[in-house]
This record gives sequence, C-alpha cells and structure tokens, in this order.
Amino acid sequence: MSEEKKDDGREKLKKPVDGRMCDIIKSIAGFMNSFKGGELVIGYDDDNDKVIGIEVDYPYTGSKEWDSWENTLIQTCVSNLGGSATKLCLKSPEQIIHKGKTIAIIIILASAKPVYIKDTEFFVRFPGQTRKLVGPEADNYKKERFGNH
Repeated sequence: MSEEKKDDGREKLKKPVDGRMCDIIKSIAGFMNSFKGGELVIGYDDDNDKVIGIEVDYPYTGSKEWDSWENTLIQTCVSNLGGSATKLCLKSPEQIIHKGKTIAIIIILASAKPVYIKDTEFFVRFPGQTRKLVGPEADNYKKERFGNH
C-alpha cells in the first residue's frame, strides 16, 4: 500500500485512501448532495446483518485507537471534499462498542452547494446506494437540488 508523509511527519494513506475509506468518502459526499443528508453506519455489514467493526481499518490509521481512526476520517474528508464542506456538513462520528467491536455512526447534513470529490466527481445518495452522476443526469440533478449554484 502506498503512503506519503503528512506535514507533521506522520504517515497517511494516499488519495482518497484505499479500500473502505474511499467508499466512506463517496457515501459522505452522496449524503451531502442529497436533499436531506443522512446517517452513515460504518462497521456493520448490511448484506450479512453482521457487525464487522472499524478495527479492520486501524492498520491504515497508524494506531489501534478510535481517535486515530476518527482523525484519518476527518483528514480524508478535508483533503477529498474540502474543509468548508467537511466543517459545515459532517458531524463528529459517534463511537458504539457492540460485542467488542466498534461501530461508527456519522450524521451528515445536506450541503447548500454541490460537493465534489477532488473537485471533479459528483456523488448522490439513493436508497441503499451511492451513485456517481455525470453529464446531463448530474446537471439536471444539480439544477433541481441546488438551483443555480
């Protein structure tokens, strides 16, 4: 797995962070671009109705602690979605321990302006899924959702 150094010398994963964190960022962007925002549960497998925990992500955060995982999430949001969107729309994750595994619940507010991943990719949350919109489909959605932004 490729890594780069942060300004403070600690290691972090490269853009937008491989694996689950990339999917998490897409979902967060999708909720921000939705009409109402939403709640994202991380560490739970819907398909198998099973708690898997966020501990599987700990090796990529540099620590085996919640604070490090939360910091990685926030920094990844800032670097991929922008600091202003992250500050305005992302509430601090809630940590829940269930049978020895950690679940994160994140409340995401709808953004007043379109939110893009790395200023190029536009995602929207649909029931049970996050989809990338492009071309006329994206243009029509943004016009209906955001007006003339």
